[in-house]
Amino acid sequence: MPVQVRNLGDLKNVRTADGRTVERKAYLKFHDEHLPCLNTDNHFLYRTNRLGSSILCTCGGQGVSVGWHEYKNFTSQFLGNEVLMCYYYVKDRVHADGSH
Repeated sequence: MPVQVRNLGDLKNVRTADGRTVERKAYLKFHDEHLPCLNTDNHFLYRTNRLGSSILCTCGGQGVSVGWHEYKNFTSQFLGNEVLMCYYYVKDRVHADGSH
């Protein structure tokens, strides 16, 4: 079951279920390179030391690397050959908690 992060205030910082505070970043390190994050208004990606996925979304989903062919459906601006996005948002067009 994914761990969702609920936040009603500042969407630049959230407190995770284990009490850590994480902040929204434009780029995250992924496989020895810094990739841009395609965050949404309600959720963003952050780096974790948890086993399994090292990039998580605040909706509870995993962060995945996608190419231009996939992410061009979500933005009109070119951010690079690859970006990091929420797995659920790429797959279903909604986050794990049902938000857009």
